[in-house]
Amino acid sequence: MLIKFTFLPKSIDHNQFDDCPEDYKKYVKRILAIQAFAERCGACEMGAQLRLAPDPITRKSFARVVYDEANHAHMLYKILEKIGVNESEALELAKSKNSSGKSTESLDGILAVGNNENDWIDIVLNNMFLDRAGSHMVGNFSNSSFKPWADACEKIYIDEQMHKAFGFKQLKHYIEKHNIDEELIRKIRQWYVHALNFFGPPNVKSQELLNFYGIKRQSNDELRCAFIKEVLCVMDELGLRKIIDYELANKYPFQLSVLT
Repeated sequence: MLIKFTFLPKSIDHNQFDDCPEDYKKYVKRILAIQAFAERCGACEMGAQLRLAPDPITRKSFARVVYDEANHAHMLYKILEKIGVNESEALELAKSKNSSGKSTESLDGILAVGNNENDWIDIVLNNMFLDRAGSHMVGNFSNSSFKPWADACEKIYIDEQMHKAFGFKQLKHYIEKHNIDEELIRKIRQWYVHALNFFGPPNVKSQELLNFYGIKRQSNDELRCAFIKEVLCVMDELGLRKIIDYELANKYPFQLSVLT
């Protein structure tokens, strides 16, 4: 017989997990596996691009970002192990979730970081936009009812603030040294679109249940809207608001062609 739970933030610990409803366990494992996979991809794809950093000081700062992403993945896989999902199983779970339908586009941005044709500005814009999007999602998970996950996400959230600050600083330096040409505008819009898609599809059927269980208290669209509001303020500070200030007439997955 299952124990009756009240799914408040951090109300479920490891020793209570097995007694939770099957749906609760299923969704926690799945979302944790996807988050761990995203962190793992971020570390692997960005690590391969250290050579693009323009100078030793920047390379050192960027290496710290790569280290953080790898550490985040490690933390999350450790939590998964304690609830009976080893790393190999977690990888399969994440890949199966993102191998069908519209879920695929959510990780396009992270995977695009490893593109051999990338320049340093692509890496900067990844930190500027995707890490900013990630901070909203991680902030949401830090209020999860599953305490080990929420605690880990509180630590990850602090790192993500540094990562997005790194992206902002590097973009500001890049703009000061280079002209704002059509190629830069295209890349800014492309990475912004990647970040919009990173939140996943809107109107997820399971959101009501995820909210009830305290697994994901804000929906994909609620998080996406908060991200857009923040980005518009940041781009206004850089004098680039007009590049991305537009009506989101198109629907997920967002496409660059609509913005140009």
